[in-house]
Amino acid sequence: MALPANRVAALLRGLEPLQEKVVRLHYGMGCQRAHSAKEIARAFQVSPAVIAGLLGAAQERLAQVGLTPRQLRAAARRSPRI
Repeated sequence: MALPANRVAALLRGLEPLQEKVVRLHYGMGCQRAHSAKEIARAFQVSPAVIAGLLGAAQERLAQVGLTPRQLRAAARRSPRI
């Protein structure tokens, strides 16, 4: 089931700011395309393992409120590209 964009945005804002940014970049929300953990790690000057940890923790937290990776991918497809 597709969630409204404002609901997805509200759930993402419930994350730590860095987690939110990593999730948005990973799924390509509000940017041209999805980014790999390696690309995100380079941008933040950390290791890909750190990004994987942030992403995993964020996904666990989002799963607790009922937002799945499938729903995140669907929301990313509907989000405007800049």
